[in-house]
Amino acid sequence: MQNAVPTTLKACAAQILAGTPTAAPGTGFLYGGAAFSVAGAMAEYATGSSWAALFDARMAAPGRLTATSYGSGDNPVLSEGNVVATLGDYGRFAQMILEGGMAGATRI
Repeated sequence: MQNAVPTTLKACAAQILAGTPTAAPGTGFLYGGAAFSVAGAMAEYATGSSWAALFDARMAAPGRLTATSYGSGDNPVLSEGNVVATLGDYGRFAQMILEGGMAGATRI
């Protein structure tokens, strides 16, 4: 795993927006993880909270993911899937998926 460049999700989204599209909208598809950085920046903007705080409050706490993190810095590297979890947390996450997004009585 490479070290994350010190930046923010907002800066990543702005850099992606400034780029040149590879195809006109609706005419092509190129898989990449950049959309996760844009989505993370949008979530931060909409809520006024950092990605780490959002993840902790909306996913980790209700899903009992006690040892899972995207990192606590400003650059959680969402586009690279830089998540770290224990086997127990991964099992709870997989169970939540199997139960249609429910962690006990809470929809994640």
